[in-house]
Amino acid sequence: MGSNQMSLSRQTAFAGALSVIAALTMVGAGTANAEGDVYGAIAISKNAVGQLDKHGWASNYPDAAAAEAAALDACGQSKCVVVLTFQNTCAALVKRQGTPAGWAIGPDQVTAEKNAFSSLGPDDPIGSLGGMMESGQVVRSGCTPNAR
Repeated sequence: MGSNQMSLSRQTAFAGALSVIAALTMVGAGTANAEGDVYGAIAISKNAVGQLDKHGWASNYPDAAAAEAAALDACGQSKCVVVLTFQNTCAALVKRQGTPAGWAIGPDQVTAEKNAFSSLGPDDPIGSLGGMMESGQVVRSGCTPNAR
């Protein structure tokens, strides 16, 4: 019986040590995530002809789900959908007359805007006055504080 008690004591000590190690590992992972990752999201709704109607922007959230929920809330309509979720980077939402909205990410704000305009395709010189290219409009752009 003495050896069974010893075995039980060792098992209890071993289980306790594993619990401490597991707790320290989880705390370390949480700290790394809190210091490193920041999320944002863009939500939009379209009007009857498929062009941008409303939009919602969210940035600086601890996880993608929170950023997406905040973007949908900021958009404010039941027909809003999340079109982009971004992490530790810059993003842009743009529009041009006669086209749907465009969105993209980039390592900096200017690149994100250029990428978003590129997503719209080329300008239509025939549809523009005097053959001049339309530049479009940046609806919203920005970066998470830790954009890499």
